Amino acid sequence: MTDPQNQIVKNQLARRKALSGISTPQNLLAPTVSFESKGRVLLLGPEHRIRLAVDKLSHGDPGCLKRITALVTEAMPQHIDAAMERAADLATNQSDLTLHRLPLLSLSGYLGQFAVHVSVNGESVPLAKLLYSADVFDVVLDLGAEPRISAALKPAGYFAPATDPEWDAALATLPTLTGGFEKPRYFQLKTDHCAHAANGLSGCDRCLAVCPADAIRSLDGLIKIDSHLCHGAGGCATACPTSAIRYDYPQPRVLLEGLQRRLALYRQQGGDAPALLLHDAENGKAWLDANLELLPGHWLPLQIEEMGSAGLDVWLSALALGASEVVLLSNPNPTTASSTIASDKMASDSTVSGKIVSDMIASDMIASDMIVSDKMASDSTVSGKIVSDKMASDSTVSGNIISDSMIPESIQSVLTREIALANRLLSAL
Repeated sequence: MTDPQNQIVKNQLARRKALSGISTPQNLLAPTVSFESKGRVLLLGPEHRIRLAVDKLSHGDPGCLKRITALVTEAMPQHIDAAMERAADLATNQSDLTLHRLPLLSLSGYLGQFAVHVSVNGESVPLAKLLYSADVFDVVLDLGAEPRISAALKPAGYFAPATDPEWDAALATLPTLTGGFEKPRYFQLKTDHCAHAANGLSGCDRCLAVCPADAIRSLDGLIKIDSHLCHGAGGCATACPTSAIRYDYPQPRVLLEGLQRRLALYRQQGGDAPALLLHDAENGKAWLDANLELLPGHWLPLQIEEMGSAGLDVWLSALALGASEVVLLSNPNPTTASSTIASDKMASDSTVSGKIVSDMIASDMIASDMIVSDKMASDSTVSGKIVSDKMASDSTVSGNIISDSMIPESIQSVLTREIALANRLLSAL
């Protein structure tokens, strides 16, 4: 019989070997999306905040005024504060700054391609063309009380700082946004598989509802995704019932091949009962860098670009490859992405014999020492540890196991599609 304490040490050593021997899965020669910026900056908001921003920007680049357009879009507060007094003192030294006062009608676009329309004599006029005979602005710093672009994930090149740290970060980043830039192309769209519309009838609109970047549109009955606006949150691919949208960074096959190698190496090194810990490339990675050694050795982390990019197909495939549990390390996801994950979680709870933990709070993972109570399904459809919406306020677990009869048909159809996709992915390995 294996000594439990000895196995704990073995698991720690096996995890270190597995993580050092296998890199994060990624596509080779992945498609990219390009941006081109000439550094033309549009400042929006009340006059005092515009003056403060210009002062900050001009300290590092005295010639920046040539590339800045200031559009006053709202009045200053009636109550005079310290910031307004500082801005008043700056006015005498900013004689070269022209403040335009025109009603803003619309703002859209992304880095290098922001279209801004204002009202002139009751007509909609492109502001860049009106002032510079140009078509667009490259960067927008929105200093108004409410962001003009309301998407949860803002476009590249658009800043709407709400706190002092965000203000400082935006002003530090703006001068660097000149030249060419690239980012991954996160998705693959097959319009012939799409169930959005056919024969003049409207159908599925799940991807439209979940995109936190407003990157998806319905045009003439077809779903269109703007690659420049897409942040790769992945909710659209998880929500799509026909696999018309597939998350492609990395490709599902690449992700599962990396997982398969990681699990195999862990076992080769003597590791036992591996549990998969999925985390994103930003918040989750930062937390793991600080806390990985505090977790029991059988927890194997796997980085994905965004939490919404790994749906039921990945979860079920991981269990089929030998993972004893699948855990999603939660982060401040936009609500739309979180709701998509929750829907797949509900479907998985009713069918999976295994352990799937969803929306765990990172701090609580340490507080509770990763101990969760066993939940046994009365209808024998679920066996294992299933935890839903775990809160860090205490170390207890509150969760519900949902039977097949409680699952809407829409979720059941998603589950059927995801299981089929998982089987195809596994057969390709």
